[in-house]
Amino acid sequence: MKIHIGPGQNWDRKKYKKDNWYTIDIDEKRGDYVLNFDDFEKLPFKTNSIECIYASHVFEHISIYVKPLLFKECYRVLKKGGWLRVITPNPRISMIEYLNNNKDFKLFKRRKQRNPDYTLFECLKEDFLSKTMQKMLKKNQLAHQNAWDEETMIKDFIRAGFDKKNVFKSSFNNSKCSFFSFENIEFSEANETYRSLYIDGQK
Repeated sequence: MKIHIGPGQNWDRKKYKKDNWYTIDIDEKRGDYVLNFDDFEKLPFKTNSIECIYASHVFEHISIYVKPLLFKECYRVLKKGGWLRVITPNPRISMIEYLNNNKDFKLFKRRKQRNPDYTLFECLKEDFLSKTMQKMLKKNQLAHQNAWDEETMIKDFIRAGFDKKNVFKSSFNNSKCSFFSFENIEFSEANETYRSLYIDGQK
C-alpha cells in the first residue's frame, strides 16, 4: 500500500489504484481517506504497513503544532525500508530573490498578478503565511502556515525517527525510490523546480 497525501486535481485515482496508491485529502472527491489536519491525531494505518508516502506542496499547509506528530506518524506507519518523500516551497530561494529586489522572479510575478497591490515583501511572505482558497476550509483559515529550509526539513525527518544517513536532499524526478517515478508524468507543483525543496527519507 502506497499513500499520496494531498494529491491535487490532476491525480488520477483510478489509474494509480492498480499500483496500490491510495490518497489522503480533506476533499472526499480526492481522498480515499478523508482527513482534516486541523484535527489530526493519527494516520489511519497500522504500524509498519505502508510501502511509501508522497507529499508534494502539502506539509506547508499544516500547522507548526501538528507537524511533529505528522512526521512521527509517517515514520510509524512505514514498513522497514519504506520511503517518505516530502516536497515543499523553498523559502531560501524566495528570500534571495527578495534581497536581490528581483521583481521578475516567476513566483513573485504570479503572486503579484493575483494581488496587484502586493509589495515585494508580501510576495515573499506567502512562502510562510497565505490565505486559503479552498472552500472546504474555514473562511479565515490559513493556507501556508509552515516552512522549511534543507537543514530544518532533514532535522524533522530525524526527529521523527529516521536515521540521519538515510535522509537525502533530492531533486525533481530524481528519487532513490522507484515508486515515485510518476513525478515526471503527472503535473503538480512538484514540477516547479525553480522554487521547490525535495527531501527523501528511508525507514
